[in-house]
Amino acid sequence: MTLCFLGGALCPAPLVGEEGPLGLTAPFHRRDPHKDLFPLNLRDIIGLTLASLALALAASGGLGGGGILVPLYLIVLRFDTYSAVALSNVTIVGGTLTNLAINIGRRHPLRDAPLIDWDLILVMEPSTILGAILGTYVNHVLPPWLTTISLGLLLTFITYKLVVKARSLSARDAKADRALRAAHAELDAGGGDLHDSVAAAAVPGLKLAVLFLMLACVVASDLAKTRFRCPSPAYWAVVGALLPLTLTVMLAARAYLLRRAERLAARGHQYQEGDVQWDARSTLLFPALCTFAGLAAGVFGVGGGIVKGPLMLEMGVLPDVTAATSATMILFTSVSASVVFVSLGAVPLDYGLALAALGLVFTALGQGLVFWLSAKSGSRALIVWIMAAAMGISTAILLLQGGTMTWHAFLHHALWVFGGVCGKTSH
Repeated sequence: MTLCFLGGALCPAPLVGEEGPLGLTAPFHRRDPHKDLFPLNLRDIIGLTLASLALALAASGGLGGGGILVPLYLIVLRFDTYSAVALSNVTIVGGTLTNLAINIGRRHPLRDAPLIDWDLILVMEPSTILGAILGTYVNHVLPPWLTTISLGLLLTFITYKLVVKARSLSARDAKADRALRAAHAELDAGGGDLHDSVAAAAVPGLKLAVLFLMLACVVASDLAKTRFRCPSPAYWAVVGALLPLTLTVMLAARAYLLRRAERLAARGHQYQEGDVQWDARSTLLFPALCTFAGLAAGVFGVGGGIVKGPLMLEMGVLPDVTAATSATMILFTSVSASVVFVSLGAVPLDYGLALAALGLVFTALGQGLVFWLSAKSGSRALIVWIMAAAMGISTAILLLQGGTMTWHAFLHHALWVFGGVCGKTSH
């Protein structure tokens, strides 16, 4: 399922490795239905509490939190794989709606522009979708234990890079001028100029329309695929229809950014720290890297935010811009994925509403705490430390899961059992 990989959720190997609707191994409805939310039992209390903490930690870093939420729903709340992934997406929708409500009116810390970089979103989403489509079918072929272990190693490297980046930013913060840091902290915390910033914040209607149209087409494709048998010509026609769409949006976005860069250069525009200078090279480099990020998301079964957030940091984007932009991208795809899951009956209504509400509330609390700590310390490194912590927890969970899966496959002489692109296994 393409959207599962693009949102903030973790897509466990059994969800994407077999044939069935959206690549699922079994019908969404369990033979043994899960209990209703009420009355709450001890597992519910523990699970909802841990989910709240995970949301407060991960969402404020712009990562979504699916890498923590899915194992939590599987192990503690005892949901099946399909419902766990669906509920993770619904939870993330609540969190990213809060993030959008908070970030839509905030301004860039160094220039008069929105904190959310809509140009980056327009460039990154189409190529990420393209990579995820290809990666989904590679995921079908590889043994689940291999993809899980490989993902754990990749996330270990990403966590290391985040820690290095956070330490570098901490060192720079320590040397920065105190007055300048205090001014930035006051702006981010909602000081004197926040009201004007909210009034001046522009929502780019055309860019939003393009993004919604593109994701609506992905939703339609995911739903349409369930009507055809893989690998029939009709099935591949539905899948292939997304390719010209994503390529068209990519090329149109590139042309728009190059024209805009020419106009800025003609006016003698001075770029600030963290700005992406769009030129012939960068308008190809970013989509290429995001295609790889989408491919990794599809192959390893993770949300694209886990890869794209650290990628933006490595490209020099400011941490607060990275977090806000990444959270906005996750919103689009998690909403789209949730629409698919709800339409297929994968979301228990009582748990879905409760977890979406948790996402709304505890993301707001997490954001408020981060704003307060940032204002108090004047540090831009805090968001990166949060991202590193959330990534580290996800990595530990995945390595544990991968080790268990590898041992299980070894005991059953199934280490090198490969699948077909439609999920049929072969030795």
